[in-house]
Amino acid sequence: MAGKFFQYDNSLWRFMGLLGDFMLLDLLLFLSAVPVITAGAGLSAAYYTCFRIMEKRDAGTVRDFLHAFRQNLMHGIVLTLLFLLLGAVLMADGRMLFALFPADGGAGMTGVAGSSVVFCLLTALFFLGSFLYAAVFLYIFPLEARFYNRIPELFCNAAVLSIRNLPRTVLMLLGDAALISVIFLSFRFFPGLAILPILFCLPLALWFNTWMMRKALGLRIGEEDANAEED
Repeated sequence: MAGKFFQYDNSLWRFMGLLGDFMLLDLLLFLSAVPVITAGAGLSAAYYTCFRIMEKRDAGTVRDFLHAFRQNLMHGIVLTLLFLLLGAVLMADGRMLFALFPADGGAGMTGVAGSSVVFCLLTALFFLGSFLYAAVFLYIFPLEARFYNRIPELFCNAAVLSIRNLPRTVLMLLGDAALISVIFLSFRFFPGLAILPILFCLPLALWFNTWMMRKALGLRIGEEDANAEED
């Protein structure tokens, strides 16, 4: 009985330690994202640290994060600026689309013959572009954290992986969207407790994405990765 209790107690302490690591990682990610342009480097560093923790090769959460943040800083800034630019283009396209084809049937191109077909086609292209944007964003920072590639190669590899692992990609996007929705809803309806979803939902999203990508990234969860290059 005592042996079982000791085993349970040991597992509980490991769980609490892991929870503390992910909460600290959440804080480091938030601080790195404050200047905005360094958010990409922070996200890459967060994934790198998450990989190290889950493979049991971590040298300390802060140490691993700062090491990866410095290593990926320049690439991270470029990636952040590119995604901000692409996001702005997508938003402008969306606003233009719904300005040309108002949902209320007001002024616009709704009276043009065949406009409904054009609207459906442009809407489909817009949502396809939005999906590819989100899917590439989902994979590119873990790839940056795990491998060294030039930026064009990162985009190509992220796009290929997102399509090759389409069911997992959809599950990750839905899961992340649900967790982000919890954060926004907490700010709207429970602002006094909004800090709690931030502390738990963002680390949970990191863990979930890492677990779903483990085969694509060659991770060995809970094992020493003998083939990985030690830093």
